[in-house]
Amino acid sequence: MYNYLDFYKTISIEDLDKYAQYAGFSSDYPIDLKNFKKIFGNRKKILEVGCGTGRIGKHLISESFDYTGIDTNQEYLDHFNKSLDKSLSYHVENINFLEMPEKQFDIILFPWSVIGDFSKYEQEAVLNKSIKSWRDKAIILLDNPTKETIHNSAQGYEPTKFYFDDWKDFFAKLDLKKFYKITYATNTDRTREITVLEK
Repeated sequence: MYNYLDFYKTISIEDLDKYAQYAGFSSDYPIDLKNFKKIFGNRKKILEVGCGTGRIGKHLISESFDYTGIDTNQEYLDHFNKSLDKSLSYHVENINFLEMPEKQFDIILFPWSVIGDFSKYEQEAVLNKSIKSWRDKAIILLDNPTKETIHNSAQGYEPTKFYFDDWKDFFAKLDLKKFYKITYATNTDRTREITVLEK
């Protein structure tokens, strides 16, 4: 059975970078972040779930976002911390999102298929917890490949795939202002969808 806590222990920082290249996320300024920022508006207090080595977080921190990043791989977090200017303000922590104490955010970001690391049951719990952890006019963003596009593959990687269309009925039961998806193409022409939940 797939256990992401064990799986990511087998993926080195170098291999993680290679998978980012395959997915089309490797560039001086990641294409997924460019698309996230189109949705951010003037929101600034952000939680990135699965921040990894800081591929996205380092940009948000340098752009003066009120940034919190969490991950369950300490090696990734150590690499992230080493790459940062210590004069900047940020918070990075080794913790599972479902075990994280409740704090309030303007943006809760699940980049690069991170939501797939949770089981279907856990995904419901993650969404419910996210909604309890947001401030007025906040958003939740969940980034995933679309159904018709290729997914990264690695031995032992068996994510719980997450598609907007499969979750619409669940979203309709939540206390949301609106929910929708946006699609974009990566630098390797893979099509991805961002599920957007708005308070």
